[in-house]
Amino acid sequence: MSNPSTTTADASATAQLGVFCWIELHTRTRAQARAFFTKVVGWTIKSCEGSGCPDGNVYEEWIASDGATIGGMMDMPPGVPAFVPSNFATYVNVADVDASVARVPGLGGKVIMPPMDIPSVGRFAVVADPTGACVNLFKGIAMHGTTAPVSHPGHFCWNELMTTDPKAAGAFYTALLGYSTTSMPMPSGEYTMFVREGTADCFVGGMMQSEGHSCWLPYVCVTNVDACVAIAAAEGGRVLHAPSDVPGFGRSAVIADPSGAALGLFTPAA
Repeated sequence: MSNPSTTTADASATAQLGVFCWIELHTRTRAQARAFFTKVVGWTIKSCEGSGCPDGNVYEEWIASDGATIGGMMDMPPGVPAFVPSNFATYVNVADVDASVARVPGLGGKVIMPPMDIPSVGRFAVVADPTGACVNLFKGIAMHGTTAPVSHPGHFCWNELMTTDPKAAGAFYTALLGYSTTSMPMPSGEYTMFVREGTADCFVGGMMQSEGHSCWLPYVCVTNVDACVAIAAAEGGRVLHAPSDVPGFGRSAVIADPSGAALGLFTPAA
């Protein structure tokens, strides 16, 4: 995560604990990813260099059509095995990164990267839940970490946990992040939604059974899912889940860029 130049939240805003506040693409083909997502989603790019960038590397920020900085992109971190595809990493707000990380092993999770500081931005760590899905725990400085997903074109609007064991994963996140859960039937099976602590209807993410590996999948709001999927296919991407209706909510699809980074697309119902 870099030092964003703009944000959808006011500088005086308070971070909302348990909210996913930043999405970051880790890729081995940055130029290709830049061209792909610019065409598919309509993002533009702003590069940052120097002290605001991790390890002095170039960090590129995704800019939505309304001018908001909604995420970032960086080269795949060193040491990641070659079989791991490009991927979007999710950051979630916590009150104390170190205290949260200390609880992870006791909840059946694993610490992937211990807490470390991002100069002028905040502190973060990478952990994995008991089913292997990774998430970044984050505590921001000043305005950082205040931006929650919203349903505006080009903005990230939802985060979905695909997990091989919903029961184990659900227990982990409710204990670690203070979520409560509510479930609803879907054509593909039961769908669980995570509700933020202290709220009655603040759904921060969802969870469903996966037959493959476990991971968090971010969704970005677009004006026309079908049109974006067609562009993705024409630009060398893959369609992982074809466009389909989510009754009462909208229309969604899942694509991957040519290097394998998966992204959900969502158009809300009128």
